Amino acid sequence: MLEMMANLDRPPLTGLAPEQLQAVIQATLVQNADPARQDLDHIKDVAIKRADGSALGGRLYAPRWPMPPDHPVAVFFHGGGYMTGNLDTHQALAADVAAFLDVTVLAVDYRLAPPHTFPAAADDALVALSWVDSDPPEIGGGFPGIILCGDSAGGALAAICATSAQTSHPLLCQWLMYASVDMAATGGSMDEFAEGYLLTGDMLATFRDAYLPALEDRDDPLASPLNVVELSGAPPAMIFTCELDPLRDQARLYAARLIEAGVNVRYREGKGLVHGAFTHRRIVASATDELRRCAADVGSLAAEELDHLHRSHGEARS
Repeated sequence: MLEMMANLDRPPLTGLAPEQLQAVIQATLVQNADPARQDLDHIKDVAIKRADGSALGGRLYAPRWPMPPDHPVAVFFHGGGYMTGNLDTHQALAADVAAFLDVTVLAVDYRLAPPHTFPAAADDALVALSWVDSDPPEIGGGFPGIILCGDSAGGALAAICATSAQTSHPLLCQWLMYASVDMAATGGSMDEFAEGYLLTGDMLATFRDAYLPALEDRDDPLASPLNVVELSGAPPAMIFTCELDPLRDQARLYAARLIEAGVNVRYREGKGLVHGAFTHRRIVASATDELRRCAADVGSLAAEELDHLHRSHGEARS
């Protein structure tokens, strides 16, 4: 796969204007590596109102409609380094998450840098979660809890929501796919895979500098959830890393911190896979196998958390 990508007729990704970078990624990675979006019974764009009256875009996916009221709702945040990605670049992954988990998924079209620097993406993620938590009629109503998920920068947004949000619906699981949880990370896998493994050190620096131009913001837990002081109340986690990924070590460390805090964690690492593996599934068959395994773990974690909540509620009532 890396050889194929290296031989594609495209300009270097570093140094491009944001709109050019988005276009090149769409024309190369998405069109060459991503599978086609599967057809689902329900796919619908929605507009979510922010406090200032502006609209945040989203797209709902459901394997059937209406979904049974005992099924959770998942909120999905796409990757792209806070500079690229949108509802279309990740539509195949969002649809498969809905199908594999058998849930309604809201994919969120959060603001990108530039011009929208930190904390715009985090703010939008929390707005989207609050909208789902409000039980809007667009979702159908009556769901028992929420699953947070995302890949790369989107995985960071899922973790940020998991540690920052107050919701009336329980947060049943956070599914972090090769997430960027430490925007100040150095050394280890950041150096080992800085060249030749698709996501380069230069690209990471470009993304970081665009979204977090102020150095003091890079350690903020709303940018780097690895720096959250207290993780003991975080929801169960499914953390997936790729073996050949600059972001691997920070996600490993986050999994270890959650485990130390007593959080129920399942961890998987895709052997021989590079960053963004779940959007390379057209040409890397093992990535689809890994996605299915992760989805099974997420479903199990969510069911365990619901059962735990029901038993705790019953004991409290008695």
